[in-house]
Amino acid sequence: MKQPILSIIVPTRDNTESLEAVFLKSIIINTNNVNNIELVFVVDEDDKKTIDFLSNNQAIKDLTFCQILKRKRSTNITEDYYNYGAKKSYGFFVMPGADDIKIDTSNYDLILLKTKEGIIKTEGPHKKHFFLFKTFGEGNGGRSTGFAESMTPEAGEHGSRDQYCFFPILTRDSIDLLGYFLAPSTIPAWGADWFIDKLYKVLNRVAVTVPQINITQVSQHNTSTDVTNKDKQRDERMRIASSSMPKHDENPDNILEILKAVHYIVTQNLEIYTPSDVWRKYEGDRLIDEATGHVSPGNRCPDIYLKILRSIQQTLHDNLNR
Repeated sequence: MKQPILSIIVPTRDNTESLEAVFLKSIIINTNNVNNIELVFVVDEDDKKTIDFLSNNQAIKDLTFCQILKRKRSTNITEDYYNYGAKKSYGFFVMPGADDIKIDTSNYDLILLKTKEGIIKTEGPHKKHFFLFKTFGEGNGGRSTGFAESMTPEAGEHGSRDQYCFFPILTRDSIDLLGYFLAPSTIPAWGADWFIDKLYKVLNRVAVTVPQINITQVSQHNTSTDVTNKDKQRDERMRIASSSMPKHDENPDNILEILKAVHYIVTQNLEIYTPSDVWRKYEGDRLIDEATGHVSPGNRCPDIYLKILRSIQQTLHDNLNR
């Protein structure tokens, strides 16, 4: 079966009006071919109204790729809705969604198909591809300072250093490598988008599609819209979910998690992060599996990993503190 170019993970509860009039309408209008995308709805099993709506909506029935995942209600939005849905999705790219967002860019699916082609052309078909592509729009961004400027694959161009977006688009390999989508379960709600942005900026793997993809969140995050009671209820649910942990950007455990993830990704993808002169120095001391592109130490230099990691430690440190 054809792989969808994008999976959108949509936690939703008791907001069918917005789900239909805002989110689904924008999908129908601005997707060139709905068979290019997958919608993954994650719904509380006691939310009968939403389940009935999703099960009977004709636009959803017409989708080739769509899942309605029902589960017990949880306060850990990151782990039990976004991570849960992402692990069951199939798209080359995966994006967090919401029932109050609208995709404003026409033919965004074709943009992502072009972006995929650029990634594979640049990095090769057998590599693990891990990128975070930023989206833009009203109600879709927060401040994030102190990290390095974004790098760019052939398919993209630089974005703003100081902004992180609420709805990033990640490559599937990113999820497979890390074992989570936006953040580990220790960040239950607010801060997951902040976390994944910082992680990918340290790795220098943040880019922007060409043209950029714009997404508006029609909620309390958007100052040009009126705040509804449902907005307030959703905001309160997120606040309660986040209240059990220290503020995400003041919690040293979150920085530790970022560094652990960086170390793991780097050790799994040494060629990307090792300066070319270091590779040349150890050219005869590495083995490459031609089928997968995986790199492992050669017999003459069993400590090659340590030497290479030391050679890039300063670069990653500079990215973290720049």
